[in-house]
Amino acid sequence: MKADAKDLLRRNTGPWRAAFVVYALVLTTATHWPALDLGRIAGGGFESPDKILHPLAFAGLLVLLWRTRWVPHVWQAAVLVLAWTVIDELTQALPVLKRTFSVQDLVASQIGVVVAVMWIRALVPVGGPANRVRIAWLGFVIDDLFAHPLTWVLSGLAGLGGAVVVGTATWAIQSTVVPNWITIGGFAGGVGAGLAVVAAAVRRRARTLGVIRPCFACGTSCRDIDFGDDGRGACSVCGTFSHMGQWATPMVLPLSEVARGVGRAGLVGAGVFVAAMLVYVPVLRSWEGLLPDMQLTIDLALIAVAVAVAVRVYRGRQAVLYDRQHVCCRWCDHGLEGTEVTHGCGRCGECGTPFARFADG
Repeated sequence: MKADAKDLLRRNTGPWRAAFVVYALVLTTATHWPALDLGRIAGGGFESPDKILHPLAFAGLLVLLWRTRWVPHVWQAAVLVLAWTVIDELTQALPVLKRTFSVQDLVASQIGVVVAVMWIRALVPVGGPANRVRIAWLGFVIDDLFAHPLTWVLSGLAGLGGAVVVGTATWAIQSTVVPNWITIGGFAGGVGAGLAVVAAAVRRRARTLGVIRPCFACGTSCRDIDFGDDGRGACSVCGTFSHMGQWATPMVLPLSEVARGVGRAGLVGAGVFVAAMLVYVPVLRSWEGLLPDMQLTIDLALIAVAVAVAVRVYRGRQAVLYDRQHVCCRWCDHGLEGTEVTHGCGRCGECGTPFARFADG
């Protein structure tokens, strides 16, 4: 049974590990290319968006390292990448490379690592049994998607197209070459387009896998196993317990509930941003020689952290609603405690919304 679980892990992590190795080699080559000067390459009058590129580059490195699952905890991955930023910047000062060591470059790189950690922490599993099963299902679908090369190709092409379109639009709006904002616009467009393609693929793949009902531990189909009255059944290969409702479609909430959750999360995020600015303005702004693109990097990092906190708050509210799905209908608020269930699953008697009843533990 262990071989099946290992095979699934190897299948899911293989592409991420390959991507990490390639990315690390490209990043190291770029940061150590002898006498590299983006301004000179692009021509006169071009100011390199150096302090914007550093956090993006090392945030990406951390995310890829985390997805390889070579390290068990995100803080360990963060420590490794933070050490990487120090070594990377120090070795650029080697005379043979004709480059220089920059404290601001180092800090910019480490800001990217910190922001990436905040977002990883914002997206970790939250809530009780029902919500954690829902998140585990989403994670399984995503792992299955990215085990196929086509997903990487399509999401990469979409990201490239989004970066070109939004970056070009940003340049047109600015009416002049402003590298910092073109970089930010291109990055936002690329990430947005890539995520849109992945989200569509996740929904489609979830429908397919929902028929197969794979075991989350080994990937074996649980379609033919016997589920008890409580909805639980054991995988025939690895013995891991599953629930009849764990392959359900993603939760849909009424617009009013979404607006309430977004409003609450927005207030918390705004509070975090204001509190950070109260520290940032008198302290960081006084840093002598702080370059404009470095100031912009810090501003954007504070916004990214505030949004990550807001996302975590919103997901916490979602978790509460999903964990109570068997008590109160998440769509019409109808009480469900007396509603009959079959194999741990049922439907609201008022609006027909499906729900699952997960036992604790």
